[in-house]
Amino acid sequence: WKQHSKGTPLESAFTDRYAGMFRNINVRKGAAAALYGRHIYPVLTPGRCRLNVSGLPLKAADAARDAAAFAEYCLG
Repeated sequence: WKQHSKGTPLESAFTDRYAGMFRNINVRKGAAAALYGRHIYPVLTPGRCRLNVSGLPLKAADAARDAAAFAEYCLG
């Protein structure tokens, strides 16, 4: 995540000072439909996303794609 979130609104959630298995990030309207439409299934509540940091695919290209999708809907 740290590598893929660099330069995006997600970057602040993946610093060396932020530990733990989950990130609870703010997301903009439309995040649920967009992410679920891409077959990415985080736990979403209105305006928030509970992101499991172990949830990236193993293939680098797929991981980059999924991280970019989160970054697109994340509010920094």
